[in-house]
Amino acid sequence: MLKYIECDYMVVEQTEEDFYYSKNEKISKEQNIPKGEFYHYDTPCTIENQIKMLELARFEEVNMVWRKENTTIIVADKIPVRCAHPLILRGRLESQTLSHILCIGEVRLKNLLKGLKDVKRA
Repeated sequence: MLKYIECDYMVVEQTEEDFYYSKNEKISKEQNIPKGEFYHYDTPCTIENQIKMLELARFEEVNMVWRKENTTIIVADKIPVRCAHPLILRGRLESQTLSHILCIGEVRLKNLLKGLKDVKRA
């Protein structure tokens, strides 16, 4: 069993998450940061959305186990899946389990990332 532990700043209300995403957009515009250019602004998600993202990634038994103020710990379990990643097929990496390379059944990384963006709006 693969155990994933997430410790991060999380909010409770969707309005709080929306506020921080809007603030990030405002800062990007003020600083003339082009769309698609990397710029880090820590935008906290709601606990509910964090849990949805892990469930979307097919983690099971996803639970918030600790919280103090906005610092939150979520623990999730998943059965490791062996997969054929393109880098492995070219011999650049040894075969590894899910804990080293993201391979979630038939879900590809691009689809997962798109799904994670969609969860925010759910």
